[in-house]
Amino acid sequence: MRERERVFVDSAANVFSPTSITAARVLLIELGGAAYDVLLPLAGLDIMPNVGRLIESAALVRLRCAGPLSASAVWATLQSGGGPDVHGLLDDHYLDHHRQRIVPAHTDPLRCPTLAEVVTAADREAPAVRLADVPSAAAIWKHKPSDFAELSRGIARTETALRGAVADARRVDRSTDWRLLQVRFAVLDPLLHRLLPKH
Repeated sequence: MRERERVFVDSAANVFSPTSITAARVLLIELGGAAYDVLLPLAGLDIMPNVGRLIESAALVRLRCAGPLSASAVWATLQSGGGPDVHGLLDDHYLDHHRQRIVPAHTDPLRCPTLAEVVTAADREAPAVRLADVPSAAAIWKHKPSDFAELSRGIARTETALRGAVADARRVDRSTDWRLLQVRFAVLDPLLHRLLPKH
């Protein structure tokens, strides 16, 4: 495997700037719940050949986070290149003082520019496009499967959701002169939360 560019993102500063983006087009694939140390052997064994080809030619981005962070904070770090001290998102929920209740945190808007905003500012003619399968992920894995048949049905629905996200990305690729295409596959994350024992 050839040496790839390695980008380390930590909370010291926002690493995304117009001068740091040199590629003509960037495809950012976000695989929530898919650990790199699990994907690598599967790709090497040719069980996931497409992932193997991507790993061969892709940049490797490792997020360096200080302490345990919520999923929302980690996604915000990936979107912005900065840690919670930069983007301002600490947890999946926050206390809304005006409404006097706890509400879900949203990754937009952040306190700092996202990669998509930086790309758009650098080139207004070439858009940044973001696709996500989050709604389907939540619908498929609402609870832990009660038996193997229910697990099999959920896996089949997961495969359909993943194929749908890929089809959407291909449609965008054919119809849009994009500079940044972000495709977020989040359907694996809730599956892991339902299957793995809680610590």
